[in-house]
Amino acid sequence: MKKFLNNWNFGKHFILCVMTSFLLVMLTDRLNEPSSMSIIGGAEGPTDIYIAGGIYSPAVSMGVMIAALALYVPVKSLLKRACE
Repeated sequence: MKKFLNNWNFGKHFILCVMTSFLLVMLTDRLNEPSSMSIIGGAEGPTDIYIAGGIYSPAVSMGVMIAALALYVPVKSLLKRACE
């Protein structure tokens, strides 16, 4: 295990991020769910916007992947210190 962590490089990190993103999409696939948005307002009161439905899971998984790629350098330095 230490040899694997010592040889941690960008390729391994990228593959881990892609696998995590793919798993998130597969586990939270909700593309066919109905959703709706309504705007209710009048001349005498504030306007309200209601959104019914879920979060768009591919956008969430891409955000997680981008965050994981941004954490590549801190994770690599942490693993290097842990193996020493």
